[in-house]
Amino acid sequence: MGTLSNYGLSALINHVFKTAYTPFPNTTLFLALCTSAPTVASTGSTIVETDFASYARKAITATDFAAPVAASRTIVQGVDLIFATATGAGSLPISHYAICDASTGGNMLGFAAFNSTFEIVSGNIAKVESGEIEISITTSSNGFTDIAVDKMLNLMFREIAWTSPNATVHFGLSTATIADTDAIGDVTECSGNNYAREPVPASSIDTATTGVTTNNTDVTFDTPSGSWGLVTSLFIASALTAGDLLAYDNTNVVDQTPTTNDVVQLLAGSFDCALT
Repeated sequence: MGTLSNYGLSALINHVFKTAYTPFPNTTLFLALCTSAPTVASTGSTIVETDFASYARKAITATDFAAPVAASRTIVQGVDLIFATATGAGSLPISHYAICDASTGGNMLGFAAFNSTFEIVSGNIAKVESGEIEISITTSSNGFTDIAVDKMLNLMFREIAWTSPNATVHFGLSTATIADTDAIGDVTECSGNNYAREPVPASSIDTATTGVTTNNTDVTFDTPSGSWGLVTSLFIASALTAGDLLAYDNTNVVDQTPTTNDVVQLLAGSFDCALT
């Protein structure tokens, strides 16, 4: 099972909170065959690729990926990817793959190990069979919802448009725990007594560089005019009302009941958001 790189993770987090991500910047993505393991910090220029004669990265189009299966949080290659016939042997076995956004160099979006290593000799045709490439964003019970993850994967790998919600992100409070599979209608949101979701502008969130971001200013809700009930969870929505449920946190919220004239806020630096 493959994972996203720091670049890929950060691009998607920033799409939600900061700056829209443009998928397929060169109209295609490219599959690279590697002879050593990439890391989350690797780029398209630092990965170690095979050297068999006639090797070039294989172009991947948006239609080469199948739609994420509900609740799988995974994007899967849906067609065979066939490389040019080798005109000379590679010096090392191929063990990993990387997905990059350029035919050479560029950014590495994701990577993983093949199920087994293989060597290429003259006359061989390297083929990555349908279903072998899988890139996933793991579940955490605190983080981005399945709805958000599917939109992210479809945006990055299938070029399905998702307007960045960075101008309309709102923090909200719930009196019941939230799950990855929930939609906004499943949330038991506080209501009444001057409760409202709090808008969080892009300027209040740091730019992610290693798949993690945080708030750089306090997020302060309207002052309660009465009880909001026992708050157990924080959530992030794409609108002041309704919208998409993007992310949530059940664990790091101290259960308490805001009431008249209380100050309800997240201090700067207390909100950490990560993708893995």
